[in-house]
Amino acid sequence: MIEFKGKISEHIKMSIYKKRLRIMGLIVLSFVAVFGICMFTVIFLDGSVSARENGYIKDVLIMLIGCTLLSLWLIIAPYSKRQREQTWEFRVKITEENISVTNVTDNIRMRKELSKIRKVSDKGEYYLLHYALIDSFICEKSLLISGTLEEFESLFEGKIK
Repeated sequence: MIEFKGKISEHIKMSIYKKRLRIMGLIVLSFVAVFGICMFTVIFLDGSVSARENGYIKDVLIMLIGCTLLSLWLIIAPYSKRQREQTWEFRVKITEENISVTNVTDNIRMRKELSKIRKVSDKGEYYLLHYALIDSFICEKSLLISGTLEEFESLFEGKIK
């Protein structure tokens, strides 16, 4: 059994938080681009002057600019005081069949089969165990209390990138 336990360091917590914000910002920006193209295509292919006269173009443009600014803010947003003060304390137990993660701070437990882990990213100071498109488990190397990193890497051989 391999076990990681303790508080995730501030540096790692902020880099993961920033990555999630960037992803959300890019999703919003993509939505804005697709929505904007569709709206302007409908307005200009409509052929009627009424859409232009009624101010639809102005309304759509204002909405698109607002959404674009929101997505750019999400991409470059600074950390709030609440996010800096929030602690991430986890306990990750890895056996040959399952991964059990306990969020000690919020008292939340999750369990996944080892086969559900799609890939493992080695980020130097920590591993990210990806089990969904965006979601992953964090295993900070310095918080290893049981087992070795070699055992960890042998469990995920072929999935570590």
